Amino acid sequence: MAVDLNHATYSFESFFRQWLLNQEEYLRQLLSARHHGGQQQQELESLLSRVLRHYQNYYDEKSRCAHVDVLQFFSPLWLTALEKTFLWIGGWKPSLAFRILDNSVGGLSPEEMRSIQQLRAETRVRELELTEELAKIQESLGGQTVLEQAKRVGKLKDGVGREVEVVLEPLHLSLEALLEAADSLRVSTVKKIVEILGEVRTVDFLAAAAQLHLGIRRKGMQRETGWKGEGEAR
Repeated sequence: MAVDLNHATYSFESFFRQWLLNQEEYLRQLLSARHHGGQQQQELESLLSRVLRHYQNYYDEKSRCAHVDVLQFFSPLWLTALEKTFLWIGGWKPSLAFRILDNSVGGLSPEEMRSIQQLRAETRVRELELTEELAKIQESLGGQTVLEQAKRVGKLKDGVGREVEVVLEPLHLSLEALLEAADSLRVSTVKKIVEILGEVRTVDFLAAAAQLHLGIRRKGMQRETGWKGEGEAR
């Protein structure tokens, strides 16, 4: 069955724009919780649950769209050039979470610091393993990068669906498995950090992560279009 690659890309890009608008709102709620403090435990837990579910929705939709066209996540049309400089196997590098943590959260106990350092080391090892897997896939392309392969496939005309499938299938399966593994590492890294931090410091961590993400997005759009608004509405 031929796949509609244009529809898959459009579908995720539309989702991503709305997702960013929601992230702006969640950031405001996180900053409000951090500023006012003294929130009831139940309210704080509810906020953090909604924020983490928001991120999980992103990865659920990403997985659904990657099953149709995984190559779009290795050359995302919805990202600015600045955002793409942070791209690693279809997303942000998991070790970036520790840089955010170092710059946004203090007061860790010796035991918590040991747990963080152990997680940092484990994450780094897994990152290297996945980077090596990507290198092997690129070697199988005869010197082409995944991006070059994506551009080549994009030049294939409509009406040759079976030809596209034959060309894409081995690469698609390998990259889909690799992207799934990378996303799994991204999600598990954040979840483990959150478990170590507890609710109050998790607010600081998630707020800092959202500020970095949205700040890079905003700066990238300003460079490319002169856009200076808030959110993705314009």
